[in-house]
Amino acid sequence: PFSYPEDAVEQVRRATLRHERVFGRPPQGMWPPEGAVRQAVADIVARRTDIRWIASDEAILARSLGRSIDRDQNGHVVDPALLYQPYAVKHGARRDGLRPLSIIFRDRQLSDRIGFIYQHMPADAAADDMMQRLIHIQETLAQRSAQPHLVSIILDGENCWEHYENNGDNFLRALYGRLAASQTLKAVTVSEYLDMHEPFARIERLAAGSWIGGDMLTWIGEPAQNRLQPIVRGVVEM
Repeated sequence: PFSYPEDAVEQVRRATLRHERVFGRPPQGMWPPEGAVRQAVADIVARRTDIRWIASDEAILARSLGRSIDRDQNGHVVDPALLYQPYAVKHGARRDGLRPLSIIFRDRQLSDRIGFIYQHMPADAAADDMMQRLIHIQETLAQRSAQPHLVSIILDGENCWEHYENNGDNFLRALYGRLAASQTLKAVTVSEYLDMHEPFARIERLAAGSWIGGDMLTWIGEPAQNRLQPIVRGVVEM
């Protein structure tokens, strides 16, 4: 019963204006709160904002396509082409002049390695592990497609670094130094990738869920949470 899509539109509008004031230009993409999406979100973003792309978790991709993201004993995705590409989202028509809405899905394991595992490893060893995994992805994909693919690593950027040596500075310098020196891997923004390569796959209907468990249970899984929502909205509006 609690449904106020106009609030979502207003939040995105205000965030876009804030971004433009701070950075001098509007954002091209966004990570919806907690990576939570559904088809109605894609429709709203596409029709009523200038946002070009959104992002979520690999579990949402699996549910949207009705397929699983299988991994081998080393944690490598068995069908890497499934995950490592942007998708076009089917939706109502965009305003004239706007590109179709795209969506990317994070590699949960690579993201969690930065969030929870590499903090317990020497910086160089952690950077080497990440590079080896990225090179494995690239080599596997090169055998199947000439199309450059996109590996998306997304995590809470404020949470893990206090557990790293030197607040993560050693690891980040080691990783980015290796990426900069690589002749085959290239670090890009999502928009830079989309400027060069439009999505060549499409999602007909986006599943509902967040990056936590691929569902919404963390946010609306208990009766008390749902009873509280209208009360909170009333307080905010007063």
